[in-house]
Amino acid sequence: QLPEITFRPHTRQHLGVPEDAQIAWQGYIDLGFSISRYGNVQGIRILGKSDNVTSRLERRLRKVLHNSPFRPRLADGEPLKQDEVQLRYYFAEI
Repeated sequence: QLPEITFRPHTRQHLGVPEDAQIAWQGYIDLGFSISRYGNVQGIRILGKSDNVTSRLERRLRKVLHNSPFRPRLADGEPLKQDEVQLRYYFAEI
């Protein structure tokens, strides 16, 4: 994700949580999605999740991803037309 140009409301910095503070993660969501050559997120798929994930939490994560530009991966100095990504996002109530 491109932190320099995007406001990210769910970061430690924005929430005032020190970088060295321990966080008791409450769950996770495994996602798959594509990043276009322009850094846009497309085709978000839920691949797995902990039992306590709500539909509200899924919607919030989808919204954050759709509104967050990513840096496209390069191959031979050229951006890939589309790049498949799989990530695990952890969450906690702060």
